[in-house]
Amino acid sequence: MEYLTKDNPINSHDFGPLPPHLDRRGIAEEETRRDLAKSYAQLLADAHHEMTDPHNDSATKVGFATRRIAGITTQAALAMATATKESSAATAENIKLQTEVRTLNRRLLWLTIIILAFTVVGAVSGVFQAYYARASYNLSLRQSQERLLSPMPQLTK
Repeated sequence: MEYLTKDNPINSHDFGPLPPHLDRRGIAEEETRRDLAKSYAQLLADAHHEMTDPHNDSATKVGFATRRIAGITTQAALAMATATKESSAATAENIKLQTEVRTLNRRLLWLTIIILAFTVVGAVSGVFQAYYARASYNLSLRQSQERLLSPMPQLTK
């Protein structure tokens, strides 16, 4: 809320006089409708205005001011109720998103486990291939060395 200045006064609604045909309940409901249409600043200004009215006695001033303060309290409660509903909707959306994130995290965990398993299988396979390739090479090397070192068979005629 901006601060009030001469350049930025309180926007006052002029509702005019109350209709003459209203009973006490009708007057109360009309005053309530009017108070709920006013801003907090206007209600507070109305309370100050009624407290400084020189034509009313102290009890009347307090009664009028109390009604305006009740209007401020009611507006605050209604604003809080609206904010609570919006917050509840945001919380529900947040829970939905968290559920989706949890599902994605679980899928990523299983994908990571599967990739790790394939990596281990590939590594073990590579180690075995290298071992058997080396063993095969050593065997063929030994056989070649034995052939070289063995006496040559004599040709008989």
